[in-house]
Amino acid sequence: MRVGEQTGEKHAEGTFGEILKRQRLARGFTLSEISAATKISVRHLKSLERNEFSALPGGVFSKGFLRAYAIHIGLDPEEMVNHYLFEIAGRSETPQLDERISPEEIHRSRQRRALLVVVAALVLVVAAALWFFMGS
Repeated sequence: MRVGEQTGEKHAEGTFGEILKRQRLARGFTLSEISAATKISVRHLKSLERNEFSALPGGVFSKGFLRAYAIHIGLDPEEMVNHYLFEIAGRSETPQLDERISPEEIHRSRQRRALLVVVAALVLVVAAALWFFMGS
């Protein structure tokens, strides 16, 4: 079920955290109830609702927290994870929740990251070689 369908809106508006909080309140859940059911601290749940992503453990843990939260309040967990990924990517526009990150986009991102690691390693090898041969 899409967030916009649940609220009767064509598209949900607001930041990622505002959407989560609005949906939680519309369904009558407290953070304490979600915390008890999901074993996620209220502090981390508040961080999600406030878009304070630096206060979260990051990576797989943050996505796991979000999936558990979304499932508990009746939202599509993958849809919310995609919205979260858009939000943390720092995009200037807030995506609609029915937008998806394509597998091609994920693949290109991983390729760019791998290329950056290879280039950094080559720079370190060249610098070490220069230091070794110049110092001899």
